[in-house]
Amino acid sequence: MMMPQQYNNAKIYPNFLYIGAAKSGSTWIYKILQEHPEVFVPEAKDTMFFDRYYRKGINWYLSFFQEGTGYKAIGEICHDYFLSGETARRIYEFSPHVKIICCLRDPIERSISDYLYKKCIYLKKNVTFNEYISQDQSIKSSKYYQNLEPFYQLFPNQNILILFFDELKQSPPLFVEKLFKFLEVNSNFVPPFLHKKIITAGEPRNYFLAHLAYKMGLLFREIDWANTVGKVKVNPWFNSLLYKPLKNKKEIVK
Repeated sequence: MMMPQQYNNAKIYPNFLYIGAAKSGSTWIYKILQEHPEVFVPEAKDTMFFDRYYRKGINWYLSFFQEGTGYKAIGEICHDYFLSGETARRIYEFSPHVKIICCLRDPIERSISDYLYKKCIYLKKNVTFNEYISQDQSIKSSKYYQNLEPFYQLFPNQNILILFFDELKQSPPLFVEKLFKFLEVNSNFVPPFLHKKIITAGEPRNYFLAHLAYKMGLLFREIDWANTVGKVKVNPWFNSLLYKPLKNKKEIVK
């Protein structure tokens, strides 16, 4: 893997990026990669550098990977990177040889899952599913062809891996084998998390507290506490404190 020549080669650079889509298994993939002894991912699952925090500069971004010395695969999971052609261009300018990973899910299922998640963190309680999917951002997240096109225009096909959420559900071992082979790490490794499931947030126990937690997360990111946010987001105790299982999914999605 070649390093970008415009930067100091003594620093540790990511050589793969997961770019999307949201609600398509990205947290599960993060846990799997985190457990592989040859893979390094930062505690801040998504630094959001190439889209939201690009102004912070390349040294800020590289600081997340400095503990990656000695790992074969070093990368980040950020499911919104494929939403912008400008983000694709920034990634290419950073490293034209970086490997790109994307996992796609049935657009309707993905939209329902995304709606339920957004209801937990910032949508008003009375916003219906139909109202939500009419918004441009929700529709854009499911326009897979348009979102991936800029990456295929910039990166060689062999550097892009498209996975499918249905494959993950049907056969986790085959799914991770394909992922590990693409990253050129030991594909025979069996992650302890392989047959576990990510517990979805459900619905807030208290909408005010759930929304406050989301706002605090954004604030902590701004003051460079992204790693702390990453730890909290995947903490089962924290999630059970803020959220409860859905009573009736069909009643909520209407």
